[in-house]
Amino acid sequence: MIKTTALGRYKYLFSKIEAKAINAIRVRAPMRPLTVLGGYHGENTGDWAMGTAIRAAATSQNIHARTLAMRDCERLKSARNVIIGGGAVATPEALKRVAEIWSSNPFRVALVGVDFSANMAEFSPQIQKMCQAATSIGLRHKSQLQRVRDWSKNDQTYVHADVAFSLELPDLNAPKSRTLTMNVLPLFRVHAAGRFQAGSALSAMYQRNKSKFHDKIEHIAAAYVGFVRRIANAYSDKGYQIVHIPFAPEDDAFARAILPKRTRFVPFSLSFARCEQEIASSELFVPTRFHAVVAGIRTRTPILPIAYAGKVEGLLTDFGVTPSQIIDRERFEDNDVNFAFFSPEEAAISESMSSATVAIERAVREAMGTA
Repeated sequence: MIKTTALGRYKYLFSKIEAKAINAIRVRAPMRPLTVLGGYHGENTGDWAMGTAIRAAATSQNIHARTLAMRDCERLKSARNVIIGGGAVATPEALKRVAEIWSSNPFRVALVGVDFSANMAEFSPQIQKMCQAATSIGLRHKSQLQRVRDWSKNDQTYVHADVAFSLELPDLNAPKSRTLTMNVLPLFRVHAAGRFQAGSALSAMYQRNKSKFHDKIEHIAAAYVGFVRRIANAYSDKGYQIVHIPFAPEDDAFARAILPKRTRFVPFSLSFARCEQEIASSELFVPTRFHAVVAGIRTRTPILPIAYAGKVEGLLTDFGVTPSQIIDRERFEDNDVNFAFFSPEEAAISESMSSATVAIERAVREAMGTA
């Protein structure tokens, strides 16, 4: 159990209130020709970036689109054209009600940039029927391709880069400072009553699926905290300014509780571009969240290849990081903080940006019936 600081609790609560206000305004907005459904609840920069990318692609085709959070899917009862897009939203729990609504209102639907991480047997027959009827299913991890294609019986299942790669890049010519920027998250922990404690959704999934880590969750969580502290202290001793950038409100609260007080804490923002500008001005980047890794790759900033989950390991592997270079959950106790930072090949970045753009444009055309 890790107690948050008073400032961390204040900023966390402020961010949560702000997110609720944003969502309250958006959910009352009129329906548009295209509805983009995903994790767009205003509490995760990476999820928000994916929604922004899909809306931008729709706008480029002169189509008005609106984003809708999964928890507000009741609005789909009047929808006609839908894209389900945005990372880890293809779960049995998230898609259950969506598929029920689709069964009574069979809207035209395309899936893009999604993960099917759960056991396929956990998905209801209604979800399977909806996915089979989808115009296409765009996955961001090739390891899921065959099992999702076999399960859905949808031969238009394919793989592409994460949709955030399609976003316009910020100015990358800003001078670099002697800075180590970090992104940490409360691994296997949930924020409650001013503390981070066991009981996260990720740990529940590991337990349910009997992951090889299911009986090591608390050990890994503690080892991760020690690991990021060692990195911060080691580079601070080398003369680096340590900066933390959150991709979710809880990242900021957690960082303030575990990182050195001399760290500069960047406030939480839904602006992916603002995060990338901060990262681009750094010499080195230590990301944890999936989209923090994406931002590091896009800004050509050398990153430390940490994989807290399989989806991050898959992303790093796609960019040529070897298994021996990846710092996974079993290596957090390694005392060697002189790990090798890596910079991906320019060709690989360009290919990912193109792949993501093509996938989103395809999803928009198919959802609107103009493909």
